[in-house]
Amino acid sequence: MKNILKNFCYFFLTNLFYFTTFGQNQRELHGALSPERTCFDVTFYHLSLRILPDKEYIQGSNKIVFKVVKPTNKIQLDLYKNLSIDSIVFKQQHLIFERKYNAFFITFPDSLPLNTPQEVTVYYQGKPKTNQGHYQDTGFHWNEDRNGNPLIGVSCEETGASLWYPNKDHLSDEPDSARLSWTVPSELECISNGLLERTILSDDKKEKTWHWKVQNPINNYNITFYIGKYKRLDLVIPIDSTTTRKVECYYYDEPLEKAKSYFSNAAQMILFCEQLFGEYPYWNEKFAIVKAPYRGMEHQTCINIGSVLAPNDDGYYPISLPYNRVLIHEIAHEWWGNAVSAGDIADIWLHEGFATYIELLYIEYLFGKDNYQTIVRYLKDSPVSNNVLGKRHTRDNMFRSNTIYRRGATILAELREEINNDTIFLDILKTFQQRFKHKTVFTEDFIAVVNEKTNKDFTKFLMRRLK
Repeated sequence: MKNILKNFCYFFLTNLFYFTTFGQNQRELHGALSPERTCFDVTFYHLSLRILPDKEYIQGSNKIVFKVVKPTNKIQLDLYKNLSIDSIVFKQQHLIFERKYNAFFITFPDSLPLNTPQEVTVYYQGKPKTNQGHYQDTGFHWNEDRNGNPLIGVSCEETGASLWYPNKDHLSDEPDSARLSWTVPSELECISNGLLERTILSDDKKEKTWHWKVQNPINNYNITFYIGKYKRLDLVIPIDSTTTRKVECYYYDEPLEKAKSYFSNAAQMILFCEQLFGEYPYWNEKFAIVKAPYRGMEHQTCINIGSVLAPNDDGYYPISLPYNRVLIHEIAHEWWGNAVSAGDIADIWLHEGFATYIELLYIEYLFGKDNYQTIVRYLKDSPVSNNVLGKRHTRDNMFRSNTIYRRGATILAELREEINNDTIFLDILKTFQQRFKHKTVFTEDFIAVVNEKTNKDFTKFLMRRLK
């Protein structure tokens, strides 16, 4: 036993540098804006996948269209190393590429000229990772419903979208649009981002391909799908005497009346957000709410509200209020995180802190200022284990605690208290949202709007709380 322990200690100490270096290098490679990344700007993805539930396997391609920002003959793309790259095609040629950690570098035959549009198609396959992230619930989800039907989805905010498809996996570069083609067993439904263009049944009628079109910029981790025996109901929201909006609601297992009771709450939440921050940014595509077998997730135009249609706040806060916390949080993300997106994972509090604070504003709207203040005090007393604003260019894991959610929300609450003028404070939020809609931002952009609207310098006030 002593020899075994001695050998283990020797192995651990001699390899500690390697493991630490590997982890650090991978984070830097994933998070840094290297010359091989900044030399091009992605404009379009066409992700086409065959999804095989029986094998828990995917195979397909991603066509990546980009504009050359700086002449280059080499670019970096990203894909987890457990997925194999079959080939990379450029102008009908197979390109040379080199894999390093969870990235790969493509070498072109000649230098790509400045400002020219280019495209490469990456063909790949494999078993994507599951049970990833701080809570071991990020990645691919291969589940079944109560009747044994496949129930499949993917979430990758914490890990990055290269967990399951090749892309430029940095939040600073969103494609302007995308096409998503999912081939699945024909008896299953497939819901995804954007507008459904068409479905095509295979000749043997065993598979169906669902073609979706995304017309707006979308960050990489928001691209997703939901596969299962889904049922749908439509919620109609009256906007005025002549205008209505439709919300698509998808669920499984629950009876219709329970689903109606849950989803009906969305109408008031959407109107609440529109009143504060402006029109929902994606009415030209759709508003869909989907039940899925994993935690809530703000997938653009098809938000996931988790696996339970809960009638209350799920015990997240110290007072129980019947307002559907997860639902309002994910709805809020369509404005905060989807339409206005952080340019680095270090600034992800601009997604999570803002969406959490919208929960608090909604509680105040429904249940009064006293309940709002009770929760603010509770969040202020919550332990803080890391900074709200992380280190940029290193793929800093900001999800290792609840700090970006809870402390991020209280920073906004403290800013509101300090300004002591709700008209100005709400104008700051709306101006920030409208000014940067469909753009990527950094914390400094928000601070600039605060300083502009208050005519004071809040830089130190905010940075002290963020770091």
